[in-house]
Amino acid sequence: FEPDPSNLGRLRQTVAEHASRVEIVQAAVTADEVSCVPFTFMGRYGHETRPGEPPGVEVPAIPVANLLRGVAADAGRIDLVKIDTEGSEAELVAAIPGELEIGAVVYEDRQGFTRWVYP
Repeated sequence: FEPDPSNLGRLRQTVAEHASRVEIVQAAVTADEVSCVPFTFMGRYGHETRPGEPPGVEVPAIPVANLLRGVAADAGRIDLVKIDTEGSEAELVAAIPGELEIGAVVYEDRQGFTRWVYP
């Protein structure tokens, strides 16, 4: 999932060797039940628009709970969830449904430390 259109080309290049096994979706992943979010693009990175920032552009969004339930319905157990959302990682981790069978969740906290959660 990549909401920033300028990063899509780089992402496609990165996974080109495995393109048949990867689905790239241009959307933000959110903790909330919303279908779109205001998004601010800054250089190579973007984030949901924060209070006090200029208005961002609306991008499609999918709630993390819906996303992971869909993956689990198709694949069963989820071995690893990697989250890198430039600031909303903790909210996404908290929104992961507890009933899903997930081996581990890895994300970077606000201090820049990599955290592993074994639900």
